[in-house]
Amino acid sequence: YLVRFCEDIQFNAETNQIEFDAHYLDIKIKKDKKALYDFLEQTPQNLLVRFKNENALSVVIRRHLLKLHPAEWPELKDVAQQLNISEATVQRRLKHEGVSYQQ
Repeated sequence: YLVRFCEDIQFNAETNQIEFDAHYLDIKIKKDKKALYDFLEQTPQNLLVRFKNENALSVVIRRHLLKLHPAEWPELKDVAQQLNISEATVQRRLKHEGVSYQQ
């Protein structure tokens, strides 16, 4: 939960809410409604399965992204270059893990 959300999580609360800084509202949305639906449909499985292997490529990339402001997140080709592997290999390994790199 700490990776996905924050340290101040309250379960069984009277209301559900997520608070974030208003400046995030200025970031342009780059996906359509179908992409959102697909993401939400896969989220429960991703929350349970994705983080089991601490050495998985998706975990390595996620750790790197969490150190950056979302507006600074690199494109896939730059991530691949930083990892010293080809973009196609990154895509293939992420697909094998059941995730993708979406900007």
